[in-house]
Amino acid sequence: MRAAMGDIFNEILAAFFNQSRMYMDELKVAYEEKNYPVLERIFHSLGSSSLNMGAEQLSGLARDLEKKTIKDVCLITFDDIDALQVEYFLVEKVLNDLMSDEKSL
Repeated sequence: MRAAMGDIFNEILAAFFNQSRMYMDELKVAYEEKNYPVLERIFHSLGSSSLNMGAEQLSGLARDLEKKTIKDVCLITFDDIDALQVEYFLVEKVLNDLMSDEKSL
């Protein structure tokens, strides 16, 4: 994929990482503050962007959490947020490893 897209692939990947890291930082704060609209926005955005990057499991987790967070109702726990963060950091590692492998070719 990188070969077909050239340098724009790196730019897209960097934007995904930057935005997703901000989401990871915001998640627990929004949960503690019971700011459910922010949680819903993060889950929605992360679900879409991770699917665009091919991270289907991360996308599915985010979409499931989005469904459990609607307006003034939140049916998620810290464990749910932790699971999402663990999956995100696994995806980040895999994508970084793929980039490193392609650079060495």
